[in-house]
Amino acid sequence: MEVYRSNEGLDFVPLIGITDIKAGTTSTLEVLRKELKEEKEILERNKGEQVTLRNASLATLQAIREQTKTWQSLKNGNNTYSISGPGLGWLDGKLAYGQWVYQADTGQMTPAGREGIDLISVLIAR
Repeated sequence: MEVYRSNEGLDFVPLIGITDIKAGTTSTLEVLRKELKEEKEILERNKGEQVTLRNASLATLQAIREQTKTWQSLKNGNNTYSISGPGLGWLDGKLAYGQWVYQADTGQMTPAGREGIDLISVLIAR
């Protein structure tokens, strides 16, 4: 902060207070700058983490896609299929064998085991 001297020889520091009416608080410009800088750093760090998770998810999807030819599909009913094979599950931090149920009338696939549920978590980057 710069210190100024008045005509009367008194030292003073100009201070601007900014009031948040909703919160009922007043802060100096310097405090607000510091808080905004900290918030920006947190957001940038979170953004980096999200990009890392997204990239891992995309790489996993590509690895799954490469294994589709090895999957088995069995018809269980009029509109129900069981799909199983490598790359349809997640176990010990990597793709694993998994099983899913496909409803042809609704187009919905649901995991038929823990490995499939865990794979969903990886793909949506949780």
